[in-house]
Amino acid sequence: MSETFQHFQNSLSNHDRAWIDDFDLDALSALQGEERLQAEKILIDRLGTEDRRVPRALAAMGAQSALVPLRQRLESGQGAFRVEIAMALWKLDRFSGSL
Repeated sequence: MSETFQHFQNSLSNHDRAWIDDFDLDALSALQGEERLQAEKILIDRLGTEDRRVPRALAAMGAQSALVPLRQRLESGQGAFRVEIAMALWKLDRFSGSL
């Protein structure tokens, strides 16, 4: 496991003030290959937690694999979480149904 992936994982589980608003987006952007796919899967699995950082992170990664799960969660998401999903869908796919 690379140091970059470890930084990402630390930002997931660490409740330090540095990660209150977002996960380590620099680390996410730098991931490649299998680690990138693994990070996408971790984030997609976390869509059920209504953590507003998740849709932002998926959009920052350009995670096309998240389009279907994000659209599904748009139906049931509420409040600020739903807004974050809509913005992520717009960034990833210019999805007009997110507006």
